[in-house]
Amino acid sequence: MQVISRNPENFTEEYNVILRRLFPANEQCIDSNIPFSSSWVIVEKNKFTDPHRHDLHEVFFITEGEGILNIDGEEKIVTSGDVIYIYPNKEHTIKNKKDNKLIFLTIYWNK
Repeated sequence: MQVISRNPENFTEEYNVILRRLFPANEQCIDSNIPFSSSWVIVEKNKFTDPHRHDLHEVFFITEGEGILNIDGEEKIVTSGDVIYIYPNKEHTIKNKKDNKLIFLTIYWNK
């Protein structure tokens, strides 16, 4: 078993937000053969992730807050408890327009 804390001291700025890489792209990970990668992401008030696309499958698990998700120009409000699947090569970004932090876990993998 391995547990990696969501301690904010371990987050860095990437994609215009604050994130913490987890498995396997983390110096604490004990198994580099895990077939997916994951990160905690914190989007502060009035911030958004840099729009980007990649050839990976990706799922967002919204754990706190509310945001506006844009995938290839289609926008949808997402909130705590929502789970979003993003197909490979779709440009996506998520913005936080609320006073509270928007926090989500992302898991991404190759097919």
